[in-house]
Amino acid sequence: MVDCDIRDLDQVRRAVEGTDTVVHCAALVGARHGMADLKAVNVDGTRNIIDACSELGVGHVVHISSTCVMDEYVDHFGSDESIPYPSEERDGYTRTKVEAERLALGHSNSLKVTVLRPGWVWGPGAPGMYGLVRALDNGLFAMPGRGDNILHLVYRDNLASVIGQVVDGSAPGKFIITDGSSTDLGTFLGCLRSCLGKDPRVRSLPFDLVYRMSAVTGPIGRSLGIGLPDRLQTCNLGRNHDFDNRLSREVLDYDPVVGLEEGVARTVEWYRGVCP
Repeated sequence: MVDCDIRDLDQVRRAVEGTDTVVHCAALVGARHGMADLKAVNVDGTRNIIDACSELGVGHVVHISSTCVMDEYVDHFGSDESIPYPSEERDGYTRTKVEAERLALGHSNSLKVTVLRPGWVWGPGAPGMYGLVRALDNGLFAMPGRGDNILHLVYRDNLASVIGQVVDGSAPGKFIITDGSSTDLGTFLGCLRSCLGKDPRVRSLPFDLVYRMSAVTGPIGRSLGIGLPDRLQTCNLGRNHDFDNRLSREVLDYDPVVGLEEGVARTVEWYRGVCP
């Protein structure tokens, strides 16, 4: 294990020297961070990784991107890797993830570059998971919309498993990583509520209302350091995100190892350990 600040090129050089493959998953996640910090880590940090790997002869870089580069503010129905980058990047996180992915793919002529685009990474310890489960446990959560929209879920262990396969297989290209398109928002939240021993029904509010409110709650949450929803989070929950993961299944032999019910059980067990 090597401690490394990816904003420092010299530290990155020391960290990657002598390696064959580098998995780059360091990033600031979400729209709550300031643009300067997002750019320093997500863009400049990625540039340092790529430059150091090119300079020191690292053969393979696995860049962990995000489905946000395909625009998570709109509905998707079977979208695949051919979807272009969004014409309008509505938050700093999306903007920097697009720029970082472009930067990584731009070096495909000198490096083997594999770009993984995970959807909503969930499970024990995942960003925002504790707050979501606690709100459901306390009956304080309201769905944005009717709950029939497909989610782009990927359980954390499933993402880890495909990263391991890519490191071993060294397949270049870009790949969507989700657990499939069989789980809608209502089912996911209801399953969490049931595992918590609660009524599986979850209150809902019209999506358009929650989206408009998030223009206010997002900035307030950022300024106070509390988990109020912003527009990106609202769209992550309330938009239809049916992404086609066929390429990752066919080329990477990706097969999720943890299903919804097992993942929910593990997540609730973790939550109860954190909040007994």
